[in-house]
Amino acid sequence: MMSPIALSWFRLVLATIAALSLGACGTVGDVKEPKYQIIQTFDEESIEVREYPQLLVAEVTVEGSRSEAANQAFRPLFNYISGENTVREEIEMTAPVTQEQAEDASTEIEMTAPVTQKPGPEDEAWVVAFVMPERFTLQTLPEPKNEQIRLREIEGKRVAVYRSSGSWSDEALEEKRRFLANFLDGQGMAYGDYQYAFYDPPFMPSFLRRNEVIYELK
Repeated sequence: MMSPIALSWFRLVLATIAALSLGACGTVGDVKEPKYQIIQTFDEESIEVREYPQLLVAEVTVEGSRSEAANQAFRPLFNYISGENTVREEIEMTAPVTQEQAEDASTEIEMTAPVTQKPGPEDEAWVVAFVMPERFTLQTLPEPKNEQIRLREIEGKRVAVYRSSGSWSDEALEEKRRFLANFLDGQGMAYGDYQYAFYDPPFMPSFLRRNEVIYELK
């Protein structure tokens, strides 16, 4: 029998697949991810240094364990991209062009990958984020109706990424985080905050998953 957390994830994944199969993305395999430039590779360690441009995210901060936060944050974020939002409608005036909110208009936002998770500003808090499609700006992205959701621009940055498969358990992820941190220490590379990135639904066999640990480089 599935645990409550696993069952919650399973239901959400079914809804996600249905939305993707009917929406602009077409299929799960068509889900887009942010563009980036590979600066350096360490093939033997499955580590890359990447340069990301400015990204736009919708994020939720949730208290609790990492797995609990992921489950609690997924629902409002998924509802937001599914249409629980208000479209910003541009209305052309004499000058300048202004923006107003259309009261009953909403839009679906195509799903992207990965879903990211990083420690929040306080202990026992996590920030879970969906990266928004690049066709939007902060000015054109629909306003969320749920006050939990924040829309934010993340400045372009250089990061170190450890890509792997396997379990999403706290122990497995922490082991991979330490591995990347130790590798960067050995290379004399200064780093700051970290986050996890997940590209696959929970029912994907663990050996086929794409998971990443990401450290921002200084």
